[in-house]
Amino acid sequence: MQRIAVSGLSVVYASGLHAVNGVSFALEDGASLGIVGESGCGKSTLTMALLGLLPPGARISSGSIVIDGSETVGASVLSMRKMRWREMAWIPQGAASALSPVTSIFGQFVQTWKAHGQVDVAALRRRAEQLFADVELAPHWLDVFPHQLSGGMRQRVIIALALLFDPRLLLADEPTTGLDVIVQKQVLEVLKRLQAQHGATLIFVSHDIGVVADLCRQVAVMYAGEIVEQGATGDVLSTPTHPYTIALKQSFPDIRHPERELVSIPGRMPALYAGPTQCTFSSRCPFARERCRIERPHLRPIGGRQVACHFAEQAEAMRTAVASGNAWQGTETA
Repeated sequence: MQRIAVSGLSVVYASGLHAVNGVSFALEDGASLGIVGESGCGKSTLTMALLGLLPPGARISSGSIVIDGSETVGASVLSMRKMRWREMAWIPQGAASALSPVTSIFGQFVQTWKAHGQVDVAALRRRAEQLFADVELAPHWLDVFPHQLSGGMRQRVIIALALLFDPRLLLADEPTTGLDVIVQKQVLEVLKRLQAQHGATLIFVSHDIGVVADLCRQVAVMYAGEIVEQGATGDVLSTPTHPYTIALKQSFPDIRHPERELVSIPGRMPALYAGPTQCTFSSRCPFARERCRIERPHLRPIGGRQVACHFAEQAEAMRTAVASGNAWQGTETA
């Protein structure tokens, strides 16, 4: 069953910034998609659009979001509020700021429970204790306040709270940012196990391709509001095809290859105040040609994945050049 289908989604801010440009993807029940890219590429804006929680001044300018067969673009605030937590739930980046500091953990479960029309608090207690067991927390932690928990424990509380009504779609926006690597690994293992256990569809937003490689079966690489490469995680990360994906992979250390040359992508991502008419990566790409600067590439099938690059067929040569560390020598970038 298709859980979510996004087609041609674009989000514009009141300033004129085009934060998301024509994003499309579809996920079946139980699928897992990692959305990766550097800060400012539109990942979080995309997540907020899917949840119907865009901030004031931002709007969906075009496109469609169908969740469980229902179109949500243009849906009322009330209908979206009913859908959130029951059909889809959000695991935010900062558990400390997401939890109220003046309400006990169980009190926050109660608020969520009653907000969705439930009144049996005894049943809620049983449900909360079950969820705490699922995230490997003892039930007595329900009766404390957020400041009494460690960062990793607070993140587990957020995961348990997100699963309160057993939603079929989970959206996690960099939920392990700020945690040390040991706690991060523990939280990811909990999330992976629960996603498999509940059979939910997972969209996991991160700047860390290592985390996505461990957690998600599919990956979409975003740059300047667009998806530039999308496919099976193993394929995309083992043989990246878009120049940005190639460079992004080469910018992360790999303990299996400590001698590997790391790269830093020169320049900065463009701020788009109009729909792009050229390749958005062309100002930073060492392989850009005249065509890239006058014609916007669109996603097309290449080797079992979708890639938005005019010269994707030359990916092997591009990977070799980036791996050598010499790709940007003599290249001017904006």
